[in-house]
Amino acid sequence: MKKIITLILAVAMVCVALVACSPAKTTGTTETTGTTGTTGTTGTTDKVINPDLPVDEGYGLNGETPTDIALFKYEEKDGQIVITGVYTQGATLTKIVVPAVIDGKKVSAIGDSAFATLYELTEVVVSGYVTSIGAYAFRDCYYLTTVKLPEYLKTIDEGAFSGCVALTNTDFIPDAVREIGNRAFEKCVSLTSANIHDGITSVGTHMFSGCTALTTVKLPAGIESIPTMMFQECDALTDLSVVPSTVKKLGAAAFGGCDGLVDVVIPDHIETVGASVFSGCVNLKTVTFSAKMTELPKSAFAGCTSLEAIVIPDQITKVGEKAFSGCTALKNVTFSANMTELPNSMFADCTALEAI
Repeated sequence: MKKIITLILAVAMVCVALVACSPAKTTGTTETTGTTGTTGTTGTTDKVINPDLPVDEGYGLNGETPTDIALFKYEEKDGQIVITGVYTQGATLTKIVVPAVIDGKKVSAIGDSAFATLYELTEVVVSGYVTSIGAYAFRDCYYLTTVKLPEYLKTIDEGAFSGCVALTNTDFIPDAVREIGNRAFEKCVSLTSANIHDGITSVGTHMFSGCTALTTVKLPAGIESIPTMMFQECDALTDLSVVPSTVKKLGAAAFGGCDGLVDVVIPDHIETVGASVFSGCVNLKTVTFSAKMTELPKSAFAGCTSLEAIVIPDQITKVGEKAFSGCTALKNVTFSANMTELPNSMFADCTALEAI
């Protein structure tokens, strides 16, 4: 009997040991939020990344404490919440962490001009249910330097970050974004680099207009045109290397007023250029045309006061009005043999012109 009892006790001890040593069963799923800051770093959270999840007050905040809901103005739309602004007592906030849930409903959008002119704001964290940033949402937030957006964000509307003079890059744009509106980063004068990823299918006009410090740009592969005034007055650009090889057209005034352009080579994949495309580039001295260009539009080089000589190749047979108006240093022009007609105003105010 004692042997039997001893054997039973031994078996029991082995079973206890096996249970204690067995790995714990996993009951949850942990994924990465993809939320990015100005450095392009990726944060993590213990929340599954899926906007269709049930309402969760902590979704996508990476452990950040949401800003007091009482400070926000908001409205309900289609059963979800759109942030429309902040009350007076929130106007001096230096950091905003957008709540994921208000009144038991998901916060799905930052509305038009919601945080515009919050001059003290330096950092913003947007929760995981938000899929769109409204027009001029952060306009003229002068001290904004750190932006963290959710992975599932789809749209950044017109002028969303225009006038954010302290932003230095666009690394915070999530991979899921497909559209960026007109003037999105207009007059962001401290912006030195911009990475617009390949998944983006629509880029707006004036996107970087007035970004005077911009030197490094990566645009989506596959786009076929540079929109109107996209790089107007981007004085730190020194060449057209920002133009992807798929681009066939440079829009109107696309590089107008770019004082850093001195020697321009228009790539051979460019077929057409818009009116005033290089107007006001006051330091431009030489131009090499694309072999596929057949027309030079009106005011293309108007006001390029350092341009001294120009050779218009044979394939270009048409030149628009005032193409070189105000080029006060222009002395020598060589025309295509196929040129049949020159507009009367082509060389308006070209006071140094000696030979044609």
